[in-house]
Amino acid sequence: KANTEWIVFIESDDMITPNYLEKKYEIIKNNKDVQYIFNQSELFGDKKAVSAFDSIMKKQNDILADKSIITIEDLKDINIVLTFSAVMMKKSLFEGIDFCSPIRQSLDYYLWLQIASKTNLYYINEILTKWRMHPSSYNNRKVDEKLVVDFDIVRYSFLHPKIPKWLIHIIFLPRYIRYLRRKIIRFSLREKSITILNREFKKSSP
Repeated sequence: KANTEWIVFIESDDMITPNYLEKKYEIIKNNKDVQYIFNQSELFGDKKAVSAFDSIMKKQNDILADKSIITIEDLKDINIVLTFSAVMMKKSLFEGIDFCSPIRQSLDYYLWLQIASKTNLYYINEILTKWRMHPSSYNNRKVDEKLVVDFDIVRYSFLHPKIPKWLIHIIFLPRYIRYLRRKIIRFSLREKSITILNREFKKSSP
């Protein structure tokens, strides 16, 4: 359990540069209101996983270009803090935070949205973290469509805290209906295929 004012995250197979702490300490020393700092990262590891993630990194860089202060509005469409290993933050920001993300793969995004609703995020446009990519990492796993809708509802509620939750669910109701319709169609097709296969099997049996 951390007993210091600030927390530095570093996942077990990632790396930070020798000047990581020095760079962030300078920001803290010169900006008394800063509570959360993250930096640019460099991908390494599995080549296919790195290549697959390149487009997301480009989107992140486009959003962060010429910015040092990041607000919750910058996070509304995409997670731009892509790895825990790029983050240094005050421990007090975790007070009252919900860690039960609807999508396990998006736990970091879920946390950053909540934190960005409390304070702005400070960005350092320097590579201070090396993020190792694996072919079996969470980022490459398929997510059920319903969980995506659940997550989007939560994200929408963070971005629009004055809108009642029941109204947000109504706003997203068409997406739930489309999801259920596709599930029913897939189930019907599967049942039909099983029936045909059973019929053909009986025909071929002596």
